[in-house]
Amino acid sequence: MSQANQMTPEQVDLVQTTFKQVLVNATETGDRFYDHLFALAPELRPLFTNNIHHQGDKFLAALAILIFSLERHADRPPFINHLGLRHTHHGIPQATYRFAGQALLQTLAEMLGPVYTPDVAQAWGKLFDCLTLAMTSD
Repeated sequence: MSQANQMTPEQVDLVQTTFKQVLVNATETGDRFYDHLFALAPELRPLFTNNIHHQGDKFLAALAILIFSLERHADRPPFINHLGLRHTHHGIPQATYRFAGQALLQTLAEMLGPVYTPDVAQAWGKLFDCLTLAMTSD
């Protein structure tokens, strides 16, 4: 990621702090994320043949790795390229990543309630933008 695409230390802190809060209800967080994703992009549902609760766990685990490696890998956490390749292999079009970003922000707004401030929304949006850029670049 270029310097312009990096998150500020304050944004990293906001994301890490609020992620810990949503992990208290991890199953519900994962379920809501996929409910929102499939409402926004129903064409993606057939691509997810695993148990959706298990898929939610995998999604949150990948987010955790990313979020808690931000300070050590300011440029790009090593597994991000692999994650992008796996999504491509499973037939998930890059054009649909935006739906995942929208679903994530909707889920966070619901799960965090009043803690979900404009600054929190901006920090998570930046994280998702950085993730998408890293997953789609060589």
